[in-house]
Amino acid sequence: MSFGGPANSSEDSAVFMMLKLGSMWLQRPATATRVDAGNISPARSDFCTTVGASTIRDSRWSDSNYGAVLDVFAPGENILTASKDSTLETQWANGTSFAAPHARSLSLPGIVAFFISQLGNGKRPAEMIVFVRDTAVRNVLTGIPFGTPNDLANNGNP
Repeated sequence: MSFGGPANSSEDSAVFMMLKLGSMWLQRPATATRVDAGNISPARSDFCTTVGASTIRDSRWSDSNYGAVLDVFAPGENILTASKDSTLETQWANGTSFAAPHARSLSLPGIVAFFISQLGNGKRPAEMIVFVRDTAVRNVLTGIPFGTPNDLANNGNP
């Protein structure tokens, strides 16, 4: 999911209820607004994985949000994606909208899916959030603001 807005307890509660029902929520930190994601819903919720964007040079992407609520960073620069203009073309894109899918599947249609394929579907969504955090590579990114976790999503492969 790639959306967000001002802090809203109703949105945060909805994410919690979906998690209880077994849905995994990965959230980029709202729009790329360069603000503390702790002020954005549902990114501020403890019940979704909040993902920041990193660059190809392993630094924080300049427009990525930040803050203590971020769970991990994932690649968000020079991402090859489907074109919005054609079903037959691709395009290169940047941003947290492209970082969140990396965390979902890795590259969560990437990391979480990979973990499920390797480990089975025995982890509840809340446990998977912790697992994604625990497998991240620590302290490899530059330009990370104070109080923001410096964790890069990783699938455990070299």
